[in-house]
Amino acid sequence: MLYYTVVGATGINHVAEIRDSNLVGEWYNECTMSDNVTRDELKGALKEQTDEIISVLQTFVQHMDERFNKIETQLDSLDQKYDHLINTIDGFISRIDKYEAELAARDNQFEKLLEWARKVSIKTGIPLENLQKEKTSEEAFCSNQSVQINAA
Repeated sequence: MLYYTVVGATGINHVAEIRDSNLVGEWYNECTMSDNVTRDELKGALKEQTDEIISVLQTFVQHMDERFNKIETQLDSLDQKYDHLINTIDGFISRIDKYEAELAARDNQFEKLLEWARKVSIKTGIPLENLQKEKTSEEAFCSNQSVQINAA
C-alpha cells in the first residue's frame, strides 16, 4: 500500500491510503518522469513546500499556545481555590486553639474554686457533697480498667 499526506492551510488533515491501482500508477509516473527541472523551478517548489510546512507549524504552535493558556487559567483558578481553602482551615484551627485555651483557663479556675470550697467545708465542719477531687480522664480510664479486670 502507498500512503500520502494531505496538507491544507490549517495543517495536516489526514494521512490517506491509496488503494486504487490507477492512482498508484499515475503517482509513480509523476515521480519518475525525467523532465529537466531548472534551478529556479526547484527553488520555487522548495519555497512553496517550506511555506506550507511553516504554515502548518504556525497553526500547530498557535493551537498549543491556546491550550497552554487555557491550562494556565485553570491552574490560576485552582490556586485561588486552594488559598481560600487554606485560609478557611487556618481560621478554624485558630478558633479551636482559642476555644481550647478558654477551656483550660476555665478548668483551672474551677479547680481553684473547688479547692477553696473544700477548705471552707473542712473549716466550717459542714460536709458538702461531691467536693471530692475529680479524677482526670486518665485516672478515670485506669480505674475503669481495674474494675473490669477485677470483675473478670
